Amino acid sequence: MRRVIIFAFFTFFSFNLFGQSLTDFTDIRIFINPGHGGLDSDDRHMLETDFWESEGNLSKGLYLKNLLESKNATVFMSRITNTTEDDLPLSTIGAMSNEANADFFLSIHSNGFDGQRNQPLILFRGYDDDPVYPESKVFANMLFPKLVEKGDIWTRTDVWIRGDWDFYDWGTSGLGVLRTLTMPGVLSEGSFHDYIPEGWRLKNEDYLLSEAWSFYRSFAEYFDVIPETTGIIAGVLRNPLKSPDYYFAPNSVDANIPVNAALVTLIPGDKKYRIDNLNNGYFLFDSIVAGEYKVIFDEIPFFYTDTVEITVLKNKNTFVNMLLTQDTSLIPEILSLNPSNSDSIILRPEFVFEFSLNMDIESVENALSISPFVDMIYTWSENNTILSFKPQVSLSPKTTYNILLSTDAASQWKVPITDDFTRNYITVNHTELLLKEHYPIDGQTDLSPYLQLRLCFNAPLKQETVDANIVLSSLSESNVNVKFKEFYTINADSYFYFEPETALELNTEYTVSIKTALEDEYGQKISEEQEFKFITREEEYWQGNIIENYDNIYSFWDPNSSGSTVGTEEQETQFTISTERKMFGYGSGRLDYVFSGDSSGLCREYNSYKPVVEGDNETEIGVWVFGDNSNNLLEYWFYYPDNKIIELGNINWAGWEFKHIPKASISGSGVLQFHSMVVRQVYGANLSGTLYFDDAQYSQSTSNLAMSAISNNWISTQLFPNPANNYTFIQFNLKNKADISIDVYNLSGKKIQTIYKASNISGEHLTQWIPDKELENGVYLVKIEAYNKKTAIKAVQNLKLIIAH
Repeated sequence: MRRVIIFAFFTFFSFNLFGQSLTDFTDIRIFINPGHGGLDSDDRHMLETDFWESEGNLSKGLYLKNLLESKNATVFMSRITNTTEDDLPLSTIGAMSNEANADFFLSIHSNGFDGQRNQPLILFRGYDDDPVYPESKVFANMLFPKLVEKGDIWTRTDVWIRGDWDFYDWGTSGLGVLRTLTMPGVLSEGSFHDYIPEGWRLKNEDYLLSEAWSFYRSFAEYFDVIPETTGIIAGVLRNPLKSPDYYFAPNSVDANIPVNAALVTLIPGDKKYRIDNLNNGYFLFDSIVAGEYKVIFDEIPFFYTDTVEITVLKNKNTFVNMLLTQDTSLIPEILSLNPSNSDSIILRPEFVFEFSLNMDIESVENALSISPFVDMIYTWSENNTILSFKPQVSLSPKTTYNILLSTDAASQWKVPITDDFTRNYITVNHTELLLKEHYPIDGQTDLSPYLQLRLCFNAPLKQETVDANIVLSSLSESNVNVKFKEFYTINADSYFYFEPETALELNTEYTVSIKTALEDEYGQKISEEQEFKFITREEEYWQGNIIENYDNIYSFWDPNSSGSTVGTEEQETQFTISTERKMFGYGSGRLDYVFSGDSSGLCREYNSYKPVVEGDNETEIGVWVFGDNSNNLLEYWFYYPDNKIIELGNINWAGWEFKHIPKASISGSGVLQFHSMVVRQVYGANLSGTLYFDDAQYSQSTSNLAMSAISNNWISTQLFPNPANNYTFIQFNLKNKADISIDVYNLSGKKIQTIYKASNISGEHLTQWIPDKELENGVYLVKIEAYNKKTAIKAVQNLKLIIAH
């Protein structure tokens, strides 16, 4: 039996609007806005948990309405159902609250960002220290600790209460739902729904009820209504032996996976709660009289019945993160042994046993043998339920190996397995290292100078032999330096990818040579030297007006929430920012996709900002796309004014290419908006891949010379010191004469200052910038543009600068 230590959460001084204590909410008018509505395009759907924000917001609002009305409050709601028609304009919601003559306005939401955080956020109208309605901040200070009190399930709990004018870079326009209010109000982001452990909790209706109680208690404190004499017992039941296969905050309680379907009993009272099957382990007993209780956890396979003592306080949550105790009398079972295929396994395989219980390491390793004998390297994980082992030397080709685990293998509590486990494996017949395929193919022309080269071999390469024996060269340059060397092994094949350190020369023949000293991990070599040649394109790519730089991706939706994505593996298909692989600026957009079937899949990445493409019919529209050579189709989607789908062709390249189309190829009229990049699955093409996107842009027209070529080969730049305190130096070196300008932008794209301009200069230069002391600490972009009038070639470099006064 264990006793729970109860932590006291601080509260703020009560704001008494009427100057006297109240027994209930009679004559108090409260307007509730459950944000979003309709399970449509501006709702937020988390496919990992099948959670819709509109559904969670509505449940919280309806629970709060019932709680307030039970104490005679007059409650108004912007919606009580969840249809598209319920998703009202924000100005309409504000007008409804004003017309209701409400005393307070509450907008209920949950939050989302990068899937790695979970904390409450409360916003009010105005500046942080100067709210339009001071009572709004007073209420926010009362609400925040009550949201935290829902449970010990946060990645951080520091107070996050902000004025919307400071929180958003929108000036004094602020949140639309608060903009027109004639009474105090707040917008509550009660938690982060894209943090997967929280997303599963938000699927539990009683967890939503607990948040409604946080709102109710805050209103009671704000209006000085006598607090409740009862409390809540809530918690999460967890398996201490396993961690989730989705992201969880390191060192958090979410490192232990929740338990489904257990029975929880409250004594005295014999109240029972059956935990749902939605991977949250959550339970709640509502309106419990203050006092001492026991909570019993039962009907849990592999675990003992357990009991915990709890003290319930008035008007408080008592929260329990309960780690179960494993039943030590159980017989361990072998759940799986991988590889599951027994024929043609690679010569340096990794075998993985999964057990039903945590095992005794010594007994298992002594009970495990392989014949013919090979020394093994053992690695244990997941509280000794997973054993990985691999040979210290390569196995022999075309040989049968027997793996035996005898009944000497036992659990941590010395209970042995019931039967010997045995399986045979046959290794591949590998006697020579072979180059199976490569990109580019021999003799290919018109290739991007920013390409990625890809080689496929029939065995994993010994990486220390690669640099000297895979050589990229041209007639003028014997050995081209490379970067981003990547090695992959898929089944028995091995892949080596690499990229030139700087852009290749235009209209130049290059040779890839593979020498006979190249060796694989099994000691085999290439039998004879091989080579293939390719030629780069003749002209530089043009540079136009940038409409999306992909330096942040806040406006982009998860591909699984786009409304068009179909036939993908949801967990493995995602859109993130990459700061390592990029053409310009701070970062690029990285799209990882995995199709679940052989055909008919579609992966859409939607930009809710929908940037506008200007210009006449001679305008070109392009995006820098890092191809994955998957041979699936690439499409751009536009509104003009209805949806237009433009096919770019097969993704038959690797590395950066500027993929552009003429505006005249899009039929329509009015405002042209570029809203999506789409991968359409092709039968027989790769089932998975990774694309990167950078600097979507358009040219005004070819006739007025608004297009210029883009090249970064003739400019080099650096910043120092970085981070900068009082000053930073920008050093740049121009190989050719150019007009140059240097500007500083914030991450929202707003120009802060032009710090340098010069015409027709070359060589090395150094300029200093002293940031204004009023400029906030943070990340800024230093954009350096150089334009050569004679060649019409432009170089653009964006450097990240951190200011820390």
